[in-house]
Amino acid sequence: MGFDFHVEYKPGHLNRAVDALSHKEVGDSQLHAISQPRSLLLNSIQEDIQHQPELLELYDKIEHHTMDSDWAVQDHLVVYKSCIYLHPTSALIPSNISSFHHSTHEGQQKTYFCLRRDFYWRGMKRMISEYVAVCQVAVLDQALEERDTMLSEVRAHLQHSQDTTKQTYDKGHCPLSFAPGDYVWLKLQPYRKLSLAVSKRHKLSPKFYGPFQVLQRIGNVAYHLQLPPNAKLHDVFHVSLSKPFRGDSPLLHTPLPPIQDGRSIPTPTQVLQARCAQGSWEVLVQWTTQDLVEDSWEPLESFQATFKLEDKLFL
Repeated sequence: MGFDFHVEYKPGHLNRAVDALSHKEVGDSQLHAISQPRSLLLNSIQEDIQHQPELLELYDKIEHHTMDSDWAVQDHLVVYKSCIYLHPTSALIPSNISSFHHSTHEGQQKTYFCLRRDFYWRGMKRMISEYVAVCQVAVLDQALEERDTMLSEVRAHLQHSQDTTKQTYDKGHCPLSFAPGDYVWLKLQPYRKLSLAVSKRHKLSPKFYGPFQVLQRIGNVAYHLQLPPNAKLHDVFHVSLSKPFRGDSPLLHTPLPPIQDGRSIPTPTQVLQARCAQGSWEVLVQWTTQDLVEDSWEPLESFQATFKLEDKLFL
């Protein structure tokens, strides 16, 4: 409920506590105003009574003591069981419910009990339930609208981030396109099961093989390449795995290395020695990858399973 306050300003040298020792007589007499809060809603209810014939009739009956003891008149207000009585058709009821409900957005029961402490009118619980139900739908619609707004902002930020990333990427890259008959280098990722020792020369292993001839363009970003007959690879590759070949058409083609799971694997040359580490056997394998020779310790069980070796390593 709202209150009407009147604030009066007094200078600092006059706004002090008064006691018998510090009190001084002032030449001119002053009239000090006393302010007290008064509910604007109470004034509105008093005016509403004057426009409701039924309330005026009820008011007169209470004044003439023709109603039971539950009814009373206080401060020109009709009171029922210590609660201010409102007519069911009063225009103040919706604003009254709204002021209580929107302060905390409680449910039907809590809003009813908050209002029932101070007010009463016939059909009170039903009217509060209907109002809260409509308000909850409105709150839900507002929450959904806020969610949609937030999602739109998130999508806009993501799109801006994607556009910025694409622009940054495109600055250092140019689109590749090949025609049937062109030769390209094919990029294959090396495949290694390195267990304990990591070779310092592993990054020097070749990543491009070929060159291989382009047979057909498939779609916008894929090409059909002419691979060796024994190649264990699907012969269609994304353009990102290709690099244009410069120079005259080659007469001989570099053979592909052994392939596992679509990746090139090195070839074991020989097993140099074996050891037992924490209850499992490991072997020191010498690998040959193109022109490089590397050594690494590998688990014996996985090494035998990968290369289909017999148990003759320790003989």
